[in-house]
Amino acid sequence: TVPRDFNNYEAKFQLSFKTKVAQSMFFGKGDLWIGYTQKAHWQIYNTEISRAFRELNYEPELMLNFPLDINMAGLSLKMAGITFNHQSNGRDLPRSRSWNRIIFNFAFERHEVKRV
Repeated sequence: TVPRDFNNYEAKFQLSFKTKVAQSMFFGKGDLWIGYTQKAHWQIYNTEISRAFRELNYEPELMLNFPLDINMAGLSLKMAGITFNHQSNGRDLPRSRSWNRIIFNFAFERHEVKRV
């Protein structure tokens, strides 16, 4: 492999989408979503290496969300979910870099009491 001389000036951009693919799953409550993000680091100003992409990162994910309405300690739990997320640079060994993670998320609301 020939080493490349990357410079410090590059364009970085990201494309993302998320959409619901199934509704009312798992006991008639869960919504299944998919998402995808791609980040690019582009050596657009580096004419010596033909304006190459220095790095591309891929991030697909699968999300399962459940709407809730549980009140506790002055808060309302409105949603709980779990996400499987994978991040990778899409390269083969030895330059491969990837990891998987599980993300738990919760949405709470707090209702303020107006005092007169």
